[in-house]
Amino acid sequence: MTDPHSQKILILDFGAQYTQLIARRVREAGVYCELHPYDVDAQFVRAFDPRGVILSGSHATVTEEATARAPQAVFELGVPVLGICYGAQLMALELGGDVLPASKREYGPATVTLTPEDPLFAGLERDITRQKDLERLKDQFVSNVSHELRTPLANVKLSLSLLDRGKSDKHSQYMQTLQRETTRLENLIENLLNISQLDMGAIPIQLAPIDVNRLIADLFIDRESLAAKHGLSIKNQTDPSLPAAMGHATLLAQVMSNLMTNAINYSPPGSCITLVTRAQQDAGQTWVTFTIHDIGPGISAKDLPHVFERFYRGEVGRQSGLPGTGLGLAICKEIVGKLDGHITVESQADQGTAFTVWLKPADV
Repeated sequence: MTDPHSQKILILDFGAQYTQLIARRVREAGVYCELHPYDVDAQFVRAFDPRGVILSGSHATVTEEATARAPQAVFELGVPVLGICYGAQLMALELGGDVLPASKREYGPATVTLTPEDPLFAGLERDITRQKDLERLKDQFVSNVSHELRTPLANVKLSLSLLDRGKSDKHSQYMQTLQRETTRLENLIENLLNISQLDMGAIPIQLAPIDVNRLIADLFIDRESLAAKHGLSIKNQTDPSLPAAMGHATLLAQVMSNLMTNAINYSPPGSCITLVTRAQQDAGQTWVTFTIHDIGPGISAKDLPHVFERFYRGEVGRQSGLPGTGLGLAICKEIVGKLDGHITVESQADQGTAFTVWLKPADV
């Protein structure tokens, strides 16, 4: 059996951030190596008796005074020497070459011109664009969260101050404001957690056959009394022959709840909310669908393309004075997408809005 120490590599570290990675890669190749500082003495290098030497990098340059040097014995062993970054400069200098400073610094911003027809760069421009889009979305997300948190927090702070020094006969009004803004913060945080978990795939989703009619019936029972308090009625128009859909009962119930809450909030007293289930054909495929249709103010043509964007609130939502985070429909879209379905919206100003969720049948 071969002694693993008989074939070993000596790595001399000049301060590179990646020296440990170099050592790991050497060991992953099945070769024994040891990592030592650059200033070991010549006697140590000879006694180690390596079969190769790696001089790691550094942020420094040999053109500066009093920079680090490797023992001369490294170049007298008669074994291969690999210089990386600063190590390459050092090898050139020690072996009689010249190292000259460049006109531009190695680190910092650089302009790169891609040659699309070169297979070496295939897909790189697309990846860079995607990275920029992700950074823009992250910045927008942080900005939106900061804005949405600032208003309720300011109202909470003001109400607490008024409770302490305001008029005693208005304490109940201040408490109502505190309750409203606390609920608003709670909903915002809950929605942020939900959408974050969906983004990270932290919510386990096991698709199974779902009785959509049953979920709609539960929604009808759950929201009928609330709708009545708002002066609304609910009409249930389910298809008894509706096939089962592939989905997740809990997540679908959350989507239905979000859509129903919007319908109740934006429907005028005396109007009716309609719940519809049916099988529909689209692009040659059968879908199990449910629709929640209200007779509210509708969504303007300007707002319609943006309703599923995070933190987006249309003109009607902003003018209504109703609490909202602009995340409810975004969460619905994320959930339905995770269930291999999609969600659509049809709306006209002053004629109401219909949200339809499309799911794959269980027998496909």
